[in-house]
Amino acid sequence: SAGEVLNKYVVAVGGREAVARLKSRVTKGVREASQGRVRPVEITSKGDDEYLVVASIPAQGEDPPAEVRQALVGARWWVKNPGGVRELRPNEVADVRKGALDLAAVKIPEPFPGMTAAGRERIGERETVVLEVKPAQGVTSRYYFDSQTGLLLRVLTLLDTVLNPIPEQVDFE
Repeated sequence: SAGEVLNKYVVAVGGREAVARLKSRVTKGVREASQGRVRPVEITSKGDDEYLVVASIPAQGEDPPAEVRQALVGARWWVKNPGGVRELRPNEVADVRKGALDLAAVKIPEPFPGMTAAGRERIGERETVVLEVKPAQGVTSRYYFDSQTGLLLRVLTLLDTVLNPIPEQVDFE
């Protein structure tokens, strides 16, 4: 069941008590976007209301390498890029908040309403148990948990459009 898979997952990341004691975390990764764009990213978080996201942008043509910083302190979000510093717009804040969920030590503490076990699939050499939920009209999210360790390996979100679904995939190592 979805509940059993998520309980195993919470234990695999250290348990609720250990996660509650975390003061700060640094997460490093790579963002791969369309058109072959690859950017290193480092995220530092403290509690639920302090984040610093640093994305490096490699040189492109005549443009030198650059750095983009997004930060949350309390209720204020801002971004600093080569164009200057400004507060984030509401739609940008929503995107950053969604991304912050991917950084939580426990990304899914409880089953979402309607979450079901959707079978098993392989990711590379790993067999996974797949949980699926439709959180909104036209949106399907699939969560892939390693069958042996219980750890979350992938989140795949599909947004239905007139032509084709648009995928967003986050892989964890």
